[in-house]
Amino acid sequence: MRRALAGIALAVTSMVALSFLVPLALLVREQARDQATTVAEQRAAALSPVLALTTERADVQQAVAELGSPEQLAVRLPDGGLVGTPHAPREALDRAVRAGRRSPWIPPTAGSTSSPWCCRATGSPWWRPSCRPPT
Repeated sequence: MRRALAGIALAVTSMVALSFLVPLALLVREQARDQATTVAEQRAAALSPVLALTTERADVQQAVAELGSPEQLAVRLPDGGLVGTPHAPREALDRAVRAGRRSPWIPPTAGSTSSPWCCRATGSPWWRPSCRPPT
């Protein structure tokens, strides 16, 4: 009888511990992902003024190096070159370009006076939460 009660107590304790630890693990994973996304957005926001002024490889390389994250940040230049270390396979990047699923950034057109890297609809930087046509 004691053995049965000890087994039941162990089972209940294990279920209570698991009911606490599983959601905790999911929360920690979500927090880590949110933190990584926030850091990436901050780095992109810090780089956007440079891209608004120039897309010269040397200038972009210097800006990426000054951010201290050339191994964590990649910039695709309008000529197709990459600055930094890309994490996506080259085939995936090429396929996204061919499919037309680019980021909301567009290179300037000839004679354009707008920012060279802006949202197609509003002209706002890509890191803003919305890129919708003006109302």
